Amino acid sequence: MVTFKRLFLLLFISSLSFSHLYLDAKSLGTVRQEYAEQYRLEGAEFIGDFFELTNIDESQWDEHKKALRNVYLREEKQLVDYFQQPGSLDQDLVKNTKDLMKEYGFEKGGMLHDALKYLGLGGDRMQIINASGAYHSPAFCTENYVYLDAEMLNGLSSEQIASIVMHELGHVKFGHTYNKYCMGKLLEQRMGNMSDQDINQANQFFSYYSKFCERQADAYSSLADPKYARALGSVFQGWAQSYGDQESDTHPKHSERVDAAQGVLKQLGLGTTACC
Repeated sequence: MVTFKRLFLLLFISSLSFSHLYLDAKSLGTVRQEYAEQYRLEGAEFIGDFFELTNIDESQWDEHKKALRNVYLREEKQLVDYFQQPGSLDQDLVKNTKDLMKEYGFEKGGMLHDALKYLGLGGDRMQIINASGAYHSPAFCTENYVYLDAEMLNGLSSEQIASIVMHELGHVKFGHTYNKYCMGKLLEQRMGNMSDQDINQANQFFSYYSKFCERQADAYSSLADPKYARALGSVFQGWAQSYGDQESDTHPKHSERVDAAQGVLKQLGLGTTACC
């Protein structure tokens, strides 16, 4: 028979066994600051490596990026026009931009509206384009647009889709897409004067830098709100089961990305099994 005193003792010991999950928990603001500093330093190292690889300095890099801006925007506009022209997509999958914005929570009061403020992008800055069947990718982005494959995202919850969009917005926030565009153009210009060893080194750099960009975008989706960390982790877990867990030249393994989402939740004191 369990006496009242023994029951009290059991409950007390039980509370101690779970308390370690929360004693080291940090606030969302603190975790955001720590991740921001971590990725700021890592990103600066990558840019430094690129300067060494191409033998340019920061001022030359800035001038190169400025010179390409209008070219990039024209190419972005051509891509958007392609996706919006009649007959470019399976018409059963096409929805206009306004409907997609509403469905995926970009409207004021929607799921992603506050998240845009968190990223400092403003609610009217970004638009969503349906790119179903285009690149065999569920989502990608340019500087002013997020492109979603509605067919590949079919079956995901609204929070899972929102976490994917937040990931793409992270790329926009940190200039990943435009940086890689400008890096590629500069290397193209110098390709004729590069040795095979230099070319291999450039390819290796792009692989490492692309994976860094994916990790940073994942982190900022997860840090927008714990629900995005849970949702993003469950997305990657599902993709690992459906498509395999192989590392690509540009993306980390799905399992590594699940672990990263769980890591965010753990730092917030929400445990390691809350997302998947």
